[in-house]
Amino acid sequence: MSEQQFKQIHDFNEILTRPNFIESAVISKQEDGIKLKELVAHYQLKERVKCGIAQCGTKHLMGYVVTLSNGKEIIIGNKCGKNNFGVDFTNKEREFKSQRERAEQHQFIKDTFTKLPELKQTFENVLLQSGPLTFIDIQKAVKGFNGEAFDYWMLQVIRSRVSSNGVITEERFKTEEEREIEEIFNEGMNKSYVSDTKIVTVAVIEHFDIVANWHKAEKLKAYFEKIHREIRDPAGMPNDVFKNLVKDLRLYDHNLRELKEFCTYGNRLLTKENLSKLSVLFNKSDELKKLNGFIESISQRIKGVL
Repeated sequence: MSEQQFKQIHDFNEILTRPNFIESAVISKQEDGIKLKELVAHYQLKERVKCGIAQCGTKHLMGYVVTLSNGKEIIIGNKCGKNNFGVDFTNKEREFKSQRERAEQHQFIKDTFTKLPELKQTFENVLLQSGPLTFIDIQKAVKGFNGEAFDYWMLQVIRSRVSSNGVITEERFKTEEEREIEEIFNEGMNKSYVSDTKIVTVAVIEHFDIVANWHKAEKLKAYFEKIHREIRDPAGMPNDVFKNLVKDLRLYDHNLRELKEFCTYGNRLLTKENLSKLSVLFNKSDELKKLNGFIESISQRIKGVL
C-alpha cells in the first residue's frame, strides 16, 4: 500500500470516489459466492453510513473499507465481518494501524524538516528576545548567585534566608498588644504558653526559583541544539533513529514554551527593583557593596540593550 492509503478516512466522499467502490454486495460463504478479502482502509465519520454488506444494512460510524473477492470495494462496520462471516481483521488492522502511524510519523518528520529554518529562528528569538537580557545574560547572573558574585558567607546567608520561592523571613519580638491578644485567644483554647517572637515576611524575591531550576533551562537549550542537528529528510532513516526522533519531536512545542518561560521569568527576576530586596539580608558595607555591584552589572547589560 502507498502512504496515502494508510491514513484514516474521515470524509465519506473519499470513499465514494474510490474507483472500485460499490454501496452494497451480497456476501456469501458459498464456494462461488462473493467474499470479504482484505482490509484496505479504516474510516471514522461524524455521521453513520450504511454497511456495505447487504445482509447487514446497519449504519456505522466507524469500520473498514474492504476489497471483495471480485475486486470491488465496500464499507463494513468494525465488527461486521467477524460477527456475520467469521472474518477477523484484528491482525490486519493491527498491521494497518502500525503502517498508518509510520506513514503519519514519516510525514511529520518531513514537514518538520521543511520548517527547520523557521524553527531555528523561533528558537533563537526565544534565547535573544524574551526580554532585555538574553539566555546567556541570565545564565551568567545565575552563576553569580551560585558563587561568582558573592563571598562564601553571603552565599550562606542567601541560601539559608531565602526560600526556594523567594520569601525572606525573620524572627521579631511581638508587641505587648500582640501578646495580649494571643493570651486571650489561648485561654479559649486551654493553652497558656505565648512565645515572645514571631516570624514575619520582610521581602519576596519574584521568580527566585529560576536560580535553583536554571539547570533545567540549560537542558532545554541542549535539547533544541541536538534536535536541530538531527532533523533531516526521513527517507532511508534507520528505524531506531526514526523512532527516537519522533519521540523527541513530540516534546518540541512543550519544551519551547518551557524555555520561553525560563527566559521571560529570568528577566523578571533580574530587575534592579526585584534584586534590591536582597539588601534586607545584609548590613555590612562591604556586603552591600558586593550586592549593589552585582545588581549594577546586570542593570548595565539591560541599559546596553535599551
